[in-house]
Amino acid sequence: PIDALRISAVLREDGNLCIAAVNRDPDNSHTITLEGIPAGQRTLLRLEGTAPDAVCDLETCCVRETELTLPQDGPITLPPASVSLITIV
Repeated sequence: PIDALRISAVLREDGNLCIAAVNRDPDNSHTITLEGIPAGQRTLLRLEGTAPDAVCDLETCCVRETELTLPQDGPITLPPASVSLITIV
C-alpha cells in the first residue's frame, strides 16, 4: 500500500540531492524508481531493524546498516520497516 511509504527530498547547500525514503510496512518490501533526477553518483545508506519487534539496549544492537552504490537508473527496493537515504552527487 502506498500509505506505507514516506518520501521527501532536499537539495543541500553543496548541490547534492538527498532523498529520504521510509517504508513503514513491517511485512512487505516496496519498490520505487527515481525519474527526472539529474545524473550523478548515487549512494544509499539504509537502516533496518533485525525484526519488527526487536528491542535495542546497550548490549544488543537491533539495527542493521547497509551502504552501497546504486546504478544510474532502475528500481530501488525498500525492505520492510526500513529507512533509506539516497544521495545523488
